[in-house]
Amino acid sequence: MVASKDKGNRGEVIIRDYLRKETGLNFERTPQSGASSIKGLKGDLFVMNYANKFTIECKNYEEDGFGSACLLGKGNFNAWWAQVTRDAIANGNLPMLIYRWNRSKLYCAIPEHIHTGVDNRIVYKGAAIYLIEELNIKELL
Repeated sequence: MVASKDKGNRGEVIIRDYLRKETGLNFERTPQSGASSIKGLKGDLFVMNYANKFTIECKNYEEDGFGSACLLGKGNFNAWWAQVTRDAIANGNLPMLIYRWNRSKLYCAIPEHIHTGVDNRIVYKGAAIYLIEELNIKELL
């Protein structure tokens, strides 16, 4: 059995490495896993000495956190999006949720009003969800 904290840590590293590769920026895991009370250090990943436009929250779970459960007011996505939105408000920037589940690709949710030029998306409760590889993530960040 895999400990959920270990799984979450591995997910953060996977996402951090992906963002580093795609952007050339030196993303780091937030100290104390984003639990800091210091403005700008909410979320899971950030770039030191950089104008971070987004508070980035990472999730790595066994199953899809979205799916049909959201339509019933259940599922993890609702709580994840609420968390990153609160943290982004505290940081004074925008929310970005990057998530995956076992053997899946990476997905990225950002506020729906942000223009990305990508039509293939799901819009849900103010969030636009994309397959991250379809975004120009370097331009977005």
